[in-house]
Amino acid sequence: MSDLPIHYAPARKILWILGVLALGMTAIGAGIMIVGGPVGWLTGGPAAVFFGACTVVIFYRAVAEAPVLSLTEDGVKPWRYPFLRWEEIEFAEAAMSNEQLFLVIHAKDHDAYLARFGFFKRKWAQLSQSLMQGSVYQTKDMFVVPVADVARTINAELARIRGGHTRR
Repeated sequence: MSDLPIHYAPARKILWILGVLALGMTAIGAGIMIVGGPVGWLTGGPAAVFFGACTVVIFYRAVAEAPVLSLTEDGVKPWRYPFLRWEEIEFAEAAMSNEQLFLVIHAKDHDAYLARFGFFKRKWAQLSQSLMQGSVYQTKDMFVVPVADVARTINAELARIRGGHTRR
């Protein structure tokens, strides 16, 4: 008997902090535009637009009800990634990269999973492969629970579905 669905809520505190920082960077970009003349418009303008967009996305994410990861009877839905059916998942783990801990989900057929990504996200994922192997990466800062516990929950569900065994 499975306890699914499980929805992991985002770590909202870090999102509010990042939102305030992005808002500050937006204000700095706008300030550069105001006092910098034509050069200020060339440097501060793009900064204000970029960080303004980041501010909107971050604050939206902080108040949105969408989980960062959902485990359902059918599979796993990571935020900003395509859905993975249980039979497509090899295993999950907590892995370090550049002194940062991540939840990493490994698809059995990584290339087929990547083919479901949009062009730019697929290119980004291919670049990320040089840092860490896996199909889905979510930093520990996105979760309010330890990512090792999330990986154990995913692997336990995989073992239940497969009759008692996973790769890890």
